[in-house]
Amino acid sequence: MSKSLYHIEQEYLDLANQLEQGELTAELETALAINQSELQGKAIAYAYVIKDALATVDIIDAEIARLMARKKAEQAKAEKLKETISNAMQFYGITEVKSELVKLSFRKSKQTVGSSEGLDKEFLTVKPESYSPNLTAIKAAIEEGREVKGYQVVEKISLQIK
Repeated sequence: MSKSLYHIEQEYLDLANQLEQGELTAELETALAINQSELQGKAIAYAYVIKDALATVDIIDAEIARLMARKKAEQAKAEKLKETISNAMQFYGITEVKSELVKLSFRKSKQTVGSSEGLDKEFLTVKPESYSPNLTAIKAAIEEGREVKGYQVVEKISLQIK
């Protein structure tokens, strides 16, 4: 019958307790030796399981790295293809391409661009220990007709694939 580490430890504690209360008899000595060998066998089995688990972790880490590299390559490929078709559509003045399964079209958006040097405090967002431009407030002010030093609103288009 196989014993768990808990039972082996309990038996050892019981034997150690008996040893403290009396003298080391031949029976106690034999029981201690068997208990120690059982513990050694279990410990070795645990070590194999631990080594196997750590090897599995290494395999998983390698697979994650491989998949992350593949993901990055696929994203780069998609961006390059998207840029190529976008450039071609713009060159020929085509704003939309449709099929039963996909639709390519351009969407206009406005983006605030500029430099934050010399920017009024009303257009700054307070961050701990620093200031950064509040692009939403800057964009709203420019669209109201106000001039914001160093900033402008530019319209850009981005290709949508649905």
